[in-house]
Amino acid sequence: MRPQVRKRFSLSWFVVAIVALQIALLGLSVAITATLPAVTSGLAGAATLLLAGLTVLVLVYNAGVLDATRESAQATRDEAEATREEARATREQTEATKEQAEIARQSLEELRRSRELDAQPVVVRLEVSIRTVGGRAVRDMHVSNFGRGPALNAIYARESFGDRLEFVRTGVFNLASGQAIQIPAEESEDCDERLFASGERPREALICQDQFGNTFHFTPGDPRPDVFSRSGLAQPMEGRPPWVVAFEQLLNLRPPEPQPQPGPNFLHSIHVMASYSECQTSVVWEAVPPSDLSPSDSEIDTIGEHLVALEPRARRESAEIARWAYPPNGSVNEQWWARAYAGPCVSVTSALPLKAGPSASGQGLAADLPLIGLASLWQVGVITSRRLAQALNVRRMRVGLTLVMSGAHDKPRLQDVDFGQLERPIQIAAPGFYVRNFSDMSTAFDTKDWPRGFLESSIREVLRRFGYRDVDAVITSLPFDRPLSDPP
Repeated sequence: MRPQVRKRFSLSWFVVAIVALQIALLGLSVAITATLPAVTSGLAGAATLLLAGLTVLVLVYNAGVLDATRESAQATRDEAEATREEARATREQTEATKEQAEIARQSLEELRRSRELDAQPVVVRLEVSIRTVGGRAVRDMHVSNFGRGPALNAIYARESFGDRLEFVRTGVFNLASGQAIQIPAEESEDCDERLFASGERPREALICQDQFGNTFHFTPGDPRPDVFSRSGLAQPMEGRPPWVVAFEQLLNLRPPEPQPQPGPNFLHSIHVMASYSECQTSVVWEAVPPSDLSPSDSEIDTIGEHLVALEPRARRESAEIARWAYPPNGSVNEQWWARAYAGPCVSVTSALPLKAGPSASGQGLAADLPLIGLASLWQVGVITSRRLAQALNVRRMRVGLTLVMSGAHDKPRLQDVDFGQLERPIQIAAPGFYVRNFSDMSTAFDTKDWPRGFLESSIREVLRRFGYRDVDAVITSLPFDRPLSDPP
């Protein structure tokens, strides 16, 4: 207990004792007033003196209380000042912590920027030559990367205006640090003005990405690229710079997957550059992509069933060769024959039934191409090919068609077209003595699809070789619809 508190406590008990004594004297005075008046006067005087003393003591006590109150107030002020000093120290510490955090953030930002600069590409271009291919402009560009990081998904685009608006761009390419490439920028129709930073033509743009996903827009002549940080990739499309949106859309326009190359057996079957005994046509198909494995015995049996269903008179030539023919046994007068190869690849050839007669020039025999019969042979051949491919569990296939226009010297050659009941179109010019043989192949397609477009384009090309061009009505009349046996 502090001294001031102990002092006040003792003084309080003393005052209580004086008050009690005064009360006792007053009570005694009242009790003896009636019998002892003189004593009563003495007691009253004593009580008065005690009261005066008590008043003095109370004043002294109050002075002590006031002094204690001042001391308590001073202590409170000292404590408040200490609290203010502590708050000031805390505030200064907080400011120091904030400054340290800002310094740390700046250090991390500089470290990140330094790391990105170490991986940043610097792409430049040099135009090597300008040429025209197929009536379209091609600019050969030499593109180099002088930066310390790779240039990924790079694209060069140029727009100029001379006799006409010309927009050329390269495909997507990649450059390692210090690497250079010569790549053609070919004329394209999908011009997007958002790719360019300038509004004056000619204007160019080199756009690429680094390994952190940042996108760089180089304008030739300006050493500082526009940069779109990877952190912006989470933003909505409308919040990105226009050139970033155009660049990403261009990247998404990937070229279609290249078609697998035809197998050697397929190419051999549609090759029609040699001499032939008579006019004939072939329908060839193979799996895509082709395999180099020969068909198994069970596959050969399946192929034979479909071929015999197509030509019931055909017979297999031997156990070693997967070849069917009619007439059988390798007769020189074969009118129909088929062969199965690795791939699997199956070729079916038919001699054309012709009405031959002396040619107009008097040299050899000539005949007209039976258009409806040829279209029927091609349609049936393609139907059989699709069904056979499905039976062999082939998912994608390609079809080839050939037409040999002239036979040996004692066989007829084709000189015109027999349209049968179809309306004969206008012939622009009569063909020469020999009409060039026809051969073509389709693109790869799913075995569930029907290649009507390929059949129509093939007939159109055959008719052009005989001088017929306006043949839309003829094409529409030919039986090239999807087979009714196909599932809906």
